[in-house]
This record gives sequence, C-alpha cells and structure tokens, in this order.
Amino acid sequence: RGKNEIPARQQREIDAGLWREAAEFSREKREILATPRLFARFLCGVTSPRLSRGKLTGHNLFGCLDSVPFGEVLARAGQE
Repeated sequence: RGKNEIPARQQREIDAGLWREAAEFSREKREILATPRLFARFLCGVTSPRLSRGKLTGHNLFGCLDSVPFGEVLARAGQE
C-alpha cells in the first residue's frame, strides 16, 4: 500500500432493529422523508434543504448509516 493511498472505508451492515426504528420514523415524517432518496440521505447523514427545514439533521437517527454505502441504503429504502 502506497503512502498516498486512501484506506478502505470500514463498512457496516444494516442492523435490522435500527432499520425498523428508522422505517417507523420515516412513516411518522413521511411529509419530509417522502422519497427513498430523501430517506437514504437522512440515514447516511447527507444534508438537504428539505431535511434542514424539517429540523431532521439534529435527530439521533440522522447519519446513523454513514458507514454503509449510499447506494445500498438507497436500494433498501426503495423497498420500504
């Protein structure tokens, strides 16, 4: 490994209990988390004007899946 090489990101599995909690929260906030993309952004900790206006960036679930690739979270969010 070269000295300028970026280390691989430590990847995490999506915990089933955490996902259930997040899915329930998304149903409560469906007016804000209206699309799978917004839900995935919320879980991965990617801000957006809509999430900020809804004051969701301070919630304890915001960014809870930041170590999981966005595409994986988005794919799972699309199944909800």
